[in-house]
Amino acid sequence: WWSTYVVDRFSIVMIGGMVLTFVFAMSGMLSEIKMSRLLDLNFDGNPYGIFVFVALSTYLTSFCFHASVPSLVKYFGKEPKKINQCLIYGTLIALFAYTIWNLACDGNIERTAFKDVIAAGGNVSHLIEAASLNLNGAFLLRMLEGFAFLAVATSFLGAGLGLFDYMADLCGFDDSRLGRTKTLIVAFAPPIIAGMIYPDGFLLAIGWAGLAATIWSVIIPALLLRANRIARAAQKAESQTNDFRVKGGNWTIYALLVFGCVVGVCHILFVFDLLPMYK
Repeated sequence: WWSTYVVDRFSIVMIGGMVLTFVFAMSGMLSEIKMSRLLDLNFDGNPYGIFVFVALSTYLTSFCFHASVPSLVKYFGKEPKKINQCLIYGTLIALFAYTIWNLACDGNIERTAFKDVIAAGGNVSHLIEAASLNLNGAFLLRMLEGFAFLAVATSFLGAGLGLFDYMADLCGFDDSRLGRTKTLIVAFAPPIIAGMIYPDGFLLAIGWAGLAATIWSVIIPALLLRANRIARAAQKAESQTNDFRVKGGNWTIYALLVFGCVVGVCHILFVFDLLPMYK
């Protein structure tokens, strides 16, 4: 509501706290890793690879930076190269954090214990509770809880900013205090009410967000890119040679369309309980 700049500064503080708690928590968890758990030497006979299709929409949401694009354009201006660098570096940082997080969890939690986590609702708090059974020290547990809280909070902050700017543009609200108050209500009142009614609906919402993201952040951008290139080719404008151009040619478009369709179909099959799940 105050400004994009304030959100940016506030995010830096929260991300700084997230980095510190991440370092403390992961250093402790990594030191407690048992190779028997990490390599799953007590294999229970489940072919884990088949379960990846259930999580595809969640993976997409986890790396779905598209909601931040409107705010980045508003903040930096029409600087595609600079915005592209932000997205690439941000994605790589997130990928590194996710990799370490998965390594630490798989090395501290028995595979069969994940069944209890899933049965309890599968939220971050349930995962931390399972990990705490094999961790030594209250300080390490507090750092783990702090990291989990800041990770979710900063994620919502970035996505919320993008949603805020998108709704302002969609509804035609101006940048005055009154206009931003209207945007605030339209953007955040529905999820707040939904969260109060169904507090354990985070993973369910993430899954459906992944299905929506398949359409608006994978399929539609690919079609927009295709339409733009066709229009540019028809115009044969000389200035287009200096414009920013996504690499990969038409193969990028086709790959995005195929990926979007696969994720969408997998999520629909998951909703109807037609995909194998680890239970």
